[in-house]
Amino acid sequence: VLQRLHAAWHIGYGHSVDSATLSDYAKIEHKLQDAAWGTQAAGAARFFVKTSMRSPKDAAPVSHDANAPAHVRLQQEVEACAVTSAGAALELLVASRRVMVDIA
Repeated sequence: VLQRLHAAWHIGYGHSVDSATLSDYAKIEHKLQDAAWGTQAAGAARFFVKTSMRSPKDAAPVSHDANAPAHVRLQQEVEACAVTSAGAALELLVASRRVMVDIA
């Protein structure tokens, strides 16, 4: 499902998402939302997103201060991969070329 969405959303021409894929995506999003956030209010908890291998840090928008120490830049990357909803988590995973390589 994630690979089909990545192809359609990030490669473009010649790739489309069928209704079955979108339905599967919605099921995954719902299961993840329930498992991670349950009945908490939106934004009540943040979770760091990663697969068993790597994080989708290549898809997370981060602006680095060139003069910041390495540990500060790393903290910014970690915070960029912390999400407050299943939809945001899946968006990061689908947008990440690193994740797509790992799950291929």
